[in-house]
Amino acid sequence: MLVQIDGSFHRWLEDRAEPMALLAAIDDATGKILAAVFRRQEDTEGYFLLIRQMIEQYGIPMSIDSDRHMIFCSPNEKRSIEQELAGESVPLSQFGRALKDLGITYIKAMTPQAKGRIERLFQTLQDRWIVELRLRGIQTQEKANQVLPELIKEHNEKFAAAPLEPESAFVPLEPGQDPGFDSLFSRSTDRRTRRNHLLPRKNVHPRRPKFQSNHSGQNAGGSLKNAGWQTVCLVQR
Repeated sequence: MLVQIDGSFHRWLEDRAEPMALLAAIDDATGKILAAVFRRQEDTEGYFLLIRQMIEQYGIPMSIDSDRHMIFCSPNEKRSIEQELAGESVPLSQFGRALKDLGITYIKAMTPQAKGRIERLFQTLQDRWIVELRLRGIQTQEKANQVLPELIKEHNEKFAAAPLEPESAFVPLEPGQDPGFDSLFSRSTDRRTRRNHLLPRKNVHPRRPKFQSNHSGQNAGGSLKNAGWQTVCLVQR
């Protein structure tokens, strides 16, 4: 089960609005559009929305294929021989981390032909959806996103092929299951606390407020004994 994702920056609303990016996910086997969203530009948050939309409706796919945009691949993914020998893991982009946490295999398309399905999709949508958006009088990105479900439904009914096997290869969410999307689709950064349990960021070194302690080393905030470096994860939403 392979899903292709990509973005197309275009004048989707012609001269009625600024150019914007259409992010889309397509089933490689059937050509079915699984999710789509308009954004001002291709960005990590937009692809988070795209994947979340797909999973909520269809479930978790086995693998996702995309180009080598920095959104998908960390620029530091190439390790030195020393790093490989030391067993250091390959750095992941924020998007790559989310896929790993979801158990989705990420595949890099090395050539345009490798993602031909979604390239042809965008050619079709530029021919058809620009006209449809004009006929509907859509003039803003917000309104364009509101009519996307209708446009996707019409496209799939006309162009998507029936699967050979009726059983879905997606792993569906259980009814009432909370997959923790708010945590999965957020930016996370590894930081290390100083001995005062504060986190320096961007060359800013906050100071712990003054406190009064007793002879046992206790204060209102807890024990200072065994204070040291700790690894923590900051989540930015």
